[in-house]
Amino acid sequence: MLTSVDSASPIAVIGAGTMGRGIARVIAGAGFDVNLHDAQRDALPRALAEIDASLDREIARGSQTEDDKARVRSHLHTCEGLAEAIEGTRFVIETVPEDPDIKRDVFVALDASVDASALLATNTSAMSVTEIGAWTRRPERVVGMHFFNPAHRMRLVEIVRGIDTSEETVAEALSLCRAIGKETN
Repeated sequence: MLTSVDSASPIAVIGAGTMGRGIARVIAGAGFDVNLHDAQRDALPRALAEIDASLDREIARGSQTEDDKARVRSHLHTCEGLAEAIEGTRFVIETVPEDPDIKRDVFVALDASVDASALLATNTSAMSVTEIGAWTRRPERVVGMHFFNPAHRMRLVEIVRGIDTSEETVAEALSLCRAIGKETN
């Protein structure tokens, strides 16, 4: 088990909507490689365009630089296939819509595909982390990491444990939050 974030492994973000692209931007900006995936292929170019536009607005205001933007983009990788997105990862953050059927399908697929030691986090704000963990064979490795919108501005990340979430899993989620400059509850 990891006790701190492994910077050699990419972090997968599954879902490239508002929250997914924001979380991916924050993690890439902190210097971690991010594999961003979405089942809808047109979501990936839109996500990159939104990230670029957001960074460009901040460059115009003087709160970011062109070097900051280049750093984010150098660590951000879009992946059309789920297998490509999770290859070699030890940390996955799910950000798909708050639909139980969609989330279940994603977690079942992740559980079947990622390394058994990988941490599976959900950005849900409405669903039970215990229920989500029960969709896997590793409920002890499932944790809630609720980022607030916009993820690049809001400093708080709410860590939510399920009934079976292990202390090690919580410690890893907290470690990632610290590494990307976030505060936790």
